[in-house]
Amino acid sequence: MNMETIIIRNNTDLSSEMVFSHVYSVIKQGRISNDGKAYCYLTRFDTGVAVAAKRNKSSDTFVLSFVAKHEENLARSQQEFDTCHNKTLQPTSERG
Repeated sequence: MNMETIIIRNNTDLSSEMVFSHVYSVIKQGRISNDGKAYCYLTRFDTGVAVAAKRNKSSDTFVLSFVAKHEENLARSQQEFDTCHNKTLQPTSERG
């Protein structure tokens, strides 16, 4: 019998039941990445959770994280970038 090791890293505040539910959803899809050798590398859920999957030599690792926070930070960074680069600079002679 071939034993398979599954490693789960939970970077959220979700209950164990919810964590297992998300990981199960990824496993249920089957190995669909890397020509059928790995579970989906990154699955995003409507709950704001992302599950990253990595195939190791003798195990699979699943890492759960909230993506909403990252997207908020990304949006804020983009807004700051846009604000900075959309400022109208005065010609040197008008700046004094």
